[in-house]
Amino acid sequence: MNGSPQLQHDLHMLTEWANQWSNLVKCKPMYLGRNRLKNEYHVTNGLWKTMEENGLGVTVTNDLKWNKQCTNAAAKTNRIRGQIKNSCDYLDCRSIKLLYTAHVEYAVNMCCPSFKTDISILERVQRRATKLVKSIKDKTYEERLEILKLQSFEERRLRGV
Repeated sequence: MNGSPQLQHDLHMLTEWANQWSNLVKCKPMYLGRNRLKNEYHVTNGLWKTMEENGLGVTVTNDLKWNKQCTNAAAKTNRIRGQIKNSCDYLDCRSIKLLYTAHVEYAVNMCCPSFKTDISILERVQRRATKLVKSIKDKTYEERLEILKLQSFEERRLRGV
């Protein structure tokens, strides 16, 4: 049974109930999956369809692949890393971990990147961030991780943290 007429009726009722509470400019349907019917829904006017939405700092695409989220997290972390590098003379190990891990690992449990390209994007960010501690800058990546008491992004992802 096709639930499109019922959904359209529910949208109409929602419009009447929440006329002053909803910002219709921000209401957008996203069709997930390949074989979904792409019905036209209306709340007073037609709703703009979207292929990608960003909410609470998490980017969701209609194909539910997380490469956009990984790219955005890496870009944000790299911007912060650049600001830290340009403004701080001395950083200790604890400060580095606090400053970059929050951004690169935000929502990682939800999206759990599984493609090697996504993992390598996030791993590259960690490589660069560990070089900010000047006392260990010349060491190998694995040595820096050991000194900072960190694991590679791949190991943390497989462990579930």
